[in-house]
Formats: sequence, C-alpha cells, structure tokens
Amino acid sequence: MVRGWGAFERFVEFERESARVHVNQLGVLPALLQVASYSAAIIGGIAGIAADDPGLIERVQLRMRRAEAFRKRLEGPQRPHLWAVFDESALRRRVGGDKTMREQIDHLRLMAEFDTVHLGIVPFTAGAYPGLGGSYEVHEHADGAAMVFFESAHADEFVEGEPGGARERQAGVEALMASGAVVADPRDFLESLSRSLS
Repeated sequence: MVRGWGAFERFVEFERESARVHVNQLGVLPALLQVASYSAAIIGGIAGIAADDPGLIERVQLRMRRAEAFRKRLEGPQRPHLWAVFDESALRRRVGGDKTMREQIDHLRLMAEFDTVHLGIVPFTAGAYPGLGGSYEVHEHADGAAMVFFESAHADEFVEGEPGGARERQAGVEALMASGAVVADPRDFLESLSRSLS
C-alpha cells in the first residue's frame, strides 16, 4: 500500500497500461471522463483553491493529460474497457455552473459512443445501493495485474498485490451495471439532462 503523492504517481504510471478499468464514483464524475472546466471547478471547490492558483492549474492539466491519453487509447488497436458507475447527484450538482455542466454532460455522451466505455448512472429513485459504500477505481493490466486506487482530498491510497480486493470491487461495479439500479439507457438520460441545461 502506498499513500500520499507517491500513491498518485504510482497510480498514473499503472493507469497508462490499464486494459480494464472499473470505477465506482459518488458525488463527482470519474476523473477520466472530466472536461477541464469541470475538473477545475471540482478540484478547486473540494480543496478550497482559487481558480488562478498555479497548483490548481497544474492539477487540472495533469488530469486532462490523463483523460486525453485514455481517450487516444480508446481509438487505438488495443482499446481499454471502462465500466464507470456514478450517482445521479454528480450530474445534478451545478459544478462550475450550467455552461460547464452542459459541456461536461455532452462530453459524457461522446465518450459513451465508444463501444468499450460502459456508463452506469444510478438515479435518485434507486434509493440505497452497494456503491454508496465509497468511491474507488480498479485498474487491471492485460496480464491480470490489478490495483485499487482511492482518491482523497487529504491522502490518496494505492493498493497493489491484493487480487482479492481488486476482484471484489470489480465484481461490485459489474453487479451494479447489470442490476436494475442503473438507468436503462445512459445516453438518453444524458441527452435529456443536457436539454434541461439549454
């Protein structure tokens, strides 16, 4: 287990080779699916950092480089698979205002067009569900090596070498995706939400 900045560096290194990514996210949207304006607003809001702070700008640029690298891999010969479950609250919260949310939701719609990107949106009507236990990302390489990443405003945590924990969390995401807890058609849901922001 690695904690702090070292955990994030190790995570980014591991992420570059991920063949399968399972994400369970609560109040915010998954980092790999964020646009810059949303990323700046959410990181700045959580950490209490001003929009023009050099540290915030650097963190957003890093997140955008990660997201862009992942998107390019989705267009390549060995496309990674992403299963991302997130709560409706992450879409309803006006992070950065309506313009930012419209841009962000439209980006999600574009990402959902990739056949290896699977979005699971859990609506408010679902009530309590297992994913409310906490946010995490599981990254797995083609050879089966896997790790779990927990992002926090205080100290990130990277857990490698515990395949049971990774498999259990992967199974949790897949079970949610296959259950009636997620909306039947995420693209329709996102389109309707985007129209409501126009």
